[in-house]
Amino acid sequence: MLFDRQVDNFVKYIYHKFVKKKLPLNKLLFILIVISLIAAVLSACNGETSFTVKFFDGGILVSEKTVTSGGSVVAPPNPSKDGYTFSGWKAGDKIITDRIIKDVKSDLTLYAVYSENEYSLSVTWDKTKGNVIMPTETKYKYRQSVEIEAVPESGYEFIGFLYGDVLIKDNPYNLSMPHSDVTLEAVFSGKNTSVKLNSNGGTFANDKTELTKGATFGERAAFETPTKNECVFVGYFTDDGTQITSSDGVAEKWTFSGSEITLTAKWETVKYSVSLVTDELKGSAIIGSQYTVTYNYNGAVSSSATSETVSFSNPPKFNYATGKIDDKDVLLVGYYTDAELTALWDRSYVTSDVTLYAKWFSTNGNYHLNVGMLNTFTFYKNQQNKYNIYFSTAMTNSATFNFSGSAIYQLNYVLRKADGTTLIPNKTIEINTTEQSLSFNDLESGEVYQLEIVPTFKNTSKDRTFSITQQKPADLQPKTSFDSGSQVTVTAVANGESVFDGWYDGDVKVSSDLVYIFDISKNVSLEAKWK
Repeated sequence: MLFDRQVDNFVKYIYHKFVKKKLPLNKLLFILIVISLIAAVLSACNGETSFTVKFFDGGILVSEKTVTSGGSVVAPPNPSKDGYTFSGWKAGDKIITDRIIKDVKSDLTLYAVYSENEYSLSVTWDKTKGNVIMPTETKYKYRQSVEIEAVPESGYEFIGFLYGDVLIKDNPYNLSMPHSDVTLEAVFSGKNTSVKLNSNGGTFANDKTELTKGATFGERAAFETPTKNECVFVGYFTDDGTQITSSDGVAEKWTFSGSEITLTAKWETVKYSVSLVTDELKGSAIIGSQYTVTYNYNGAVSSSATSETVSFSNPPKFNYATGKIDDKDVLLVGYYTDAELTALWDRSYVTSDVTLYAKWFSTNGNYHLNVGMLNTFTFYKNQQNKYNIYFSTAMTNSATFNFSGSAIYQLNYVLRKADGTTLIPNKTIEINTTEQSLSFNDLESGEVYQLEIVPTFKNTSKDRTFSITQQKPADLQPKTSFDSGSQVTVTAVANGESVFDGWYDGDVKVSSDLVYIFDISKNVSLEAKWK
């Protein structure tokens, strides 16, 4: 303390003696230098030592500070480096993380130390349109190279990787990781197809018969539809007959990926209905002229006749029959338009005189024949009872059987063709009521089928009866729907002394002829009136 007071007194003395007296500058400078030397000598005499602390970042000196022995130094602000995090200042093997470095007792050189950052990488995409191939890692270091490849599915093409607002079209894309997390979107798009629309006799707007539009694979495609007099637009079809659009010209998902395609409009003629009304006590009214339909049974069904002839506009109910030929039970298979029985009649509407020939099937009495008639079987106790029933599809493509009998709880059945080909092998139905139905659909016309049945009874202590009935096929109906512009014939036939007045459409008489022929262009309701 005494030493310090002496230094203070010395400084005050110099100030009063030299500064206040305004000595010349060179003399004052000389005096200050002397004072500094004296201060340094006095400081050394006082026993204080100073040290230098240097801070380097990447080989560059960022700060240098002097501190007395045992003093503290404040480090410069933490430096930064792209892709790295500052860890602290390293002196020797020690890393100092505090900004205040205390108790400095020697010269120090400190170096900035960093740890390497890792950043996340994620890629999103529509997996129905393509795939993205990339490493399985999700974290990457700054400037690390990552290869990402987009692989589109068939019908799609790769547009690019969307990085924020930037679309990168490189594929594969070699990404050098920035010092931030990255999210990419792989963008796929359906390939475009040039579609030429052929109106097929119709017209588009401005009387054009063809249009060219674009469609994108995997997306909804909507095309303009043409119009055509007296026709209804069905949709657009390819050359091989595949329907591409609905009747409103829309394909909900475009599946054609070629560069171009031609679609053709398909039309259906507008159909109009015809209905007839008359007083049935005075006469009949039918749609169509009366034609003679001869059914030649090609063998005696009874001893009285070999054929029957009826006069009507549509075949009546001779849908099926059984009989005997040479004392053998026979089953009607179907009607044919030729005596050689090669052209099966397709049940088409009768428009001219026709002779139909019947084909028969015989089982030599070994099996039951069932054509719309009741069959009753006896199932004997303590036996496995199996029966085969033959039925035909002379006039239908389906068959339905009703089963009834007491104490039955299930029925096993097998359906075969007459040649033995199995169609439905060994199936079972439960019989929960006194009557159960079994139906077969999508059968072939003019075929004979074998139904094998094995019922199981709840109580087999006595013989049981079991009934099977085949439902009759639906009757043929006269044609009442006609294409626009086609010719329609209606015929009236008088009963007794009735006199035909004419055909009326509302209150307007349109014809006085019993047989009225006209071209249809609207729905028609005609009344045959009598006097």
